[in-house]
Amino acid sequence: MFEEIRNEVKEVIKNSNNNEINNNSNNKNIGIYMIYIDNFNDDKIIPIYIGQTGYGKNRNFQNRYKEHLQEVMALNRLRYDYYKYVLLSNFYDGHYKACKIFQYMVDHDCTLKDFHMIVLEELEINNNNIQELLDKKEQEYFSKYLPAFFGFNQTNAVTEGAKEAFSSIKEDGKYVKSDKLLKYELEDCENFLKYFGYGYTKFNYYHCFPKTHIIEENDKKISYELKEKKDLLKSKYYDENKFKIYNDKLLKLEEKRKKLVKKIEDYKKQFEDVYDPKIKEYCKENKIGLAQKYKEIINMLIYQNKNSISDFEKYLKRKKINVNILNILNKDTKFTNWRKQYIEYTENNNELKCEINECRYIRRTDDLMRILPKKEYDEFPLKDKYQEIEFNDLEDNELVINFEFSNHGINWDDDFSLIKMDYKLYINNKNVEKKNIFIKSYKENEENEDYYIEKDFEAEFKFRKTPFRVTNFPNYISTAMEIQNGINDFTLKDKPKIDLEEILDELNGLINEKTKVKIEVRNKMKTKCKEFIDCRYRKDNLLKKKILNYLSKRR
Repeated sequence: MFEEIRNEVKEVIKNSNNNEINNNSNNKNIGIYMIYIDNFNDDKIIPIYIGQTGYGKNRNFQNRYKEHLQEVMALNRLRYDYYKYVLLSNFYDGHYKACKIFQYMVDHDCTLKDFHMIVLEELEINNNNIQELLDKKEQEYFSKYLPAFFGFNQTNAVTEGAKEAFSSIKEDGKYVKSDKLLKYELEDCENFLKYFGYGYTKFNYYHCFPKTHIIEENDKKISYELKEKKDLLKSKYYDENKFKIYNDKLLKLEEKRKKLVKKIEDYKKQFEDVYDPKIKEYCKENKIGLAQKYKEIINMLIYQNKNSISDFEKYLKRKKINVNILNILNKDTKFTNWRKQYIEYTENNNELKCEINECRYIRRTDDLMRILPKKEYDEFPLKDKYQEIEFNDLEDNELVINFEFSNHGINWDDDFSLIKMDYKLYINNKNVEKKNIFIKSYKENEENEDYYIEKDFEAEFKFRKTPFRVTNFPNYISTAMEIQNGINDFTLKDKPKIDLEEILDELNGLINEKTKVKIEVRNKMKTKCKEFIDCRYRKDNLLKKKILNYLSKRR
């Protein structure tokens, strides 16, 4: 089956013709697509992912391509040690399709240029049951190519189970799986038994698939058959004793914490009964707003933060409030004894939580190591997706300049750089062309390279739209711009950088009053480009005048 499906996938790719989605396409239709990595040299993995566009706002082939590629581009920026840290800390929490693709690409020495997406089937949007049809068609391709067992997909039981959880059936407070989900689980079990050594099947089973099964009330026949298959699968591949010591410890810790949490709740109740009314009365008498200071007073009373207490005392002085509730309760022996015990319980609870997480982390780490690249690497192991610009033929005495910026014109102010330019001039029956002119940074005391913030392991950096959005931060090339031009830090590395004024001065000496100047720049960057040239090119010459005139025109 593996060899048969791999050959069929290769044939589909070969015959895809104009069905590829890339930066030069603009396919706003919907349907079923395949992502593939152009390296089929593995004898256990077929490097494909089957997906559907879904139906709704911004759901189309072009946007899905950008989303998937941007995920891989975001991972490509991270050093091995940092990526390992965020992966094993469960930062991605279920979003592992891109992690599988990234591992495969790194382990097989692929680059971003090996990442491709083709349309398998387009569907008419005007269909009344379009989402139902998309789901049905997707399932047909899942059955045909088995991407959850040979490729990068997750199993049906896991993905459909997650969907069903949002609209689960409740009977007497009990969750009952649908017959459809039971059938998916049964089918997945059968495929696990057949293809356990292939693809990312082991990861899908160990990390996500439920190991046990409760006999459901709706379809006893399927339910009993599923239990039988799950037990067989578990006996063949799942070593319950592997983590027995941690599982036993986990049960004891959770029981201990349960008792401790009960004590903490009792102590909270004591506070609410005895001290909470006093604080509220104090706030009321001194016209201190509950929303403004009430929680702050409680935190200061319990945790005795010196800086906060000092700020609060200044607040009282400013408001001319003479009575300090902190001093009153701190002189109360019963309160200080309560506080001491409460803090001890909460600290013990935090220690228990850490121990519990450590027990869980050991098992999770064992699973997640399966999708960590097998070799260490520096940032940008997949290099870039940059391709040189191709200029069209020009009219006589025509100049075209292409500007590439580090950002894409959304949600930022002045935090962008001109990183590259290309030009072509046709004059006196002769072409003058220069490509890949990398530009020196115009910022003072800045090196000639732009650096991604997330390259620094110590940086206080958070991904936006967890887990893969890395856009609109200053001083580095956003993934949104990288999607459009394929340029990242790898592209700039070790390239000679030229001063912008130097290259524009050179161009100015080649043109004349009759030269027609055209500027190519991303649509959203047109206004910013005009501002940039106006401010950063300090010469008042013919070229600057022609550039600004062109950028001022409305298209």
